[in-house]
Amino acid sequence: MKRTGLLIALALLLLLSACGKKMPELSLVTEAYPPLTFEQDGKLSGYGVDVVEAIQKKLGTNFQTRLMSWDEAYRKALSEANVVIFTLEKTPEREELFHFVGPLGANTASVYVPKSSTLNFESLEDLRKLSSIATTGNWFTEIYLKEQGFENLLSMADPKDNIRAVISGEADASVFTDITYPLLATDAGIAADELSPVYTLMTTEFYIGISKATDAKVVELWQKAFDDLAQDGRIDELKDKWLK
Repeated sequence: MKRTGLLIALALLLLLSACGKKMPELSLVTEAYPPLTFEQDGKLSGYGVDVVEAIQKKLGTNFQTRLMSWDEAYRKALSEANVVIFTLEKTPEREELFHFVGPLGANTASVYVPKSSTLNFESLEDLRKLSSIATTGNWFTEIYLKEQGFENLLSMADPKDNIRAVISGEADASVFTDITYPLLATDAGIAADELSPVYTLMTTEFYIGISKATDAKVVELWQKAFDDLAQDGRIDELKDKWLK
């Protein structure tokens, strides 16, 4: 452990030298996306938050995280340097847009419909026949469906509103991941079993994203800290705490 700490310290010194002897000021942004990231009793919490805090502890930094809509956070990370956004699904469409630190885990995105629904989907073509699919602005699932040419998307800023839209009949279906749907439903005031997954859209890994214009040495340092946490067993401890 002492040797690991020394290596981190040496890497930090090299980074500071490369960046003009001053650690770049990083803007950390996230969304309300339990159990990965959410606010509880006025404090940010969740698996992703704990991982980022553990990385910062290793690096000796204490940049504060701002909670905002995903669309706002995503646009900020796309347009500015030195932005850390989490958690971020790694998809082919995003590989050229961000640096990635991780992976933190994997999840499956599925199409959800009311439990009483008789809708059945065997392909994307079946989804195109729906009147509307509720999606969240700039979520990886919305981006994917847009790139597949879907024009029946009802985009919203808050994923909880997607759930409400399906329950009310405003939308025929929506898309969520297996990790986050249950708590999103609870936060929306709806029993999780009111919607059921009926079609698997994709399985992806999620990461900490860093804006593309950020110095690559910053990315290397964050990845090194993450790798050390994984090797020490800390990442598995946090997974057990939040995802089981």
